[in-house]
Amino acid sequence: MITTICTLFYVIYLLIIRVIGVLKQNKNEHCFAELTEKLMLSDITVLIPFRNEAKRIEQLLTCLNASTKFPAKIVFINDHSTDDSIQIIAQNNSTLNFNVLGMPDDLNGKKQAIRFGIAAFPSSYYLTLDADVVFSSDYFQMLEDLPKVDMVILPVILKANSFFQRFFELDVLLINSLNQGIAGLKSPIVASGANLLFKATTFHQVDSIENHAHINSGDDVFLLNDFKKAGSNVALVSSMKHAVYTETPQSINEYLQQRLRWFSKTGAVKDKDASILVALQAVFTGVFFVGIVYYGIHANWIEFFTVIFLKLFVDTLFFWQFFQLQGRLATLILLPFYALIFPFYSILIVTLSNYKTVQWKGRIIKNY
Repeated sequence: MITTICTLFYVIYLLIIRVIGVLKQNKNEHCFAELTEKLMLSDITVLIPFRNEAKRIEQLLTCLNASTKFPAKIVFINDHSTDDSIQIIAQNNSTLNFNVLGMPDDLNGKKQAIRFGIAAFPSSYYLTLDADVVFSSDYFQMLEDLPKVDMVILPVILKANSFFQRFFELDVLLINSLNQGIAGLKSPIVASGANLLFKATTFHQVDSIENHAHINSGDDVFLLNDFKKAGSNVALVSSMKHAVYTETPQSINEYLQQRLRWFSKTGAVKDKDASILVALQAVFTGVFFVGIVYYGIHANWIEFFTVIFLKLFVDTLFFWQFFQLQGRLATLILLPFYALIFPFYSILIVTLSNYKTVQWKGRIIKNY
């Protein structure tokens, strides 16, 4: 009975977010597309912070060299790399004349790198990219379709290299699919610094780095929160022509380290909308899990498979469109399995966040 009631509320919940919200978001994007004042590439400076990316930065450099049009400046910001990243960039710098900045000893981390780049290269707009992304040859050209607003959240697609790694992209797909609907109903709750565009004047007005400089991660979500609190015009764009792609974590340890970084900063951001969404997802997933376990223990196989079927049917119905848009339909079939492991996964993340040292590129990440 409880599982049936939960299923009903789950359907209503997804109907509001994934149907009504997405319809409104599509309308918003259509309205943004019709705005006459568009961005010009000459207004945009690209900031690419990097640290020890020798193994992955060549694919980004290949994409840059293949681009059909270019922004005003492309700035690589070296966050004290100890590998061959600088040499690899220099070898690919004969035609495009990238700007390369080295951070002083008293600055480190992505947040400081971005602000160091902004201070060194004044611009009307900034686009932040991660050093491990790839994109199409007309990616920069497509930016000229975007309107001149305060912030534009652009798509970042995680791509798995194996069936097992599809589990590593699943939770991100779910969050982004819900983010699309929430953006239509109210405002986005998630942004990625791997593909984020923002207006310089607004940034200087709202940036609250002094409040979270001690928190190593979260350059993107803190900035999004600053823009939202100021009532800035924040647009989310779903079109794949504006997407960049990056690999999922390559191992379970790398995956856990990444998710621990993400989890540990959420409390500091204090976004009520995001907190409510996470709580609702946890409740729904938890009830489904308990229902499946209960029916399994009591060998009530009709109800057992009914619950699994309902979960699969409802999720497929409401998430199909987004997963198809992102080219990740093969990952959708993992949702029922994800529902089974999610409670254990959540407990593991919470437990590890209290005991495990979170590291990134050889640095301990502090989020307190």
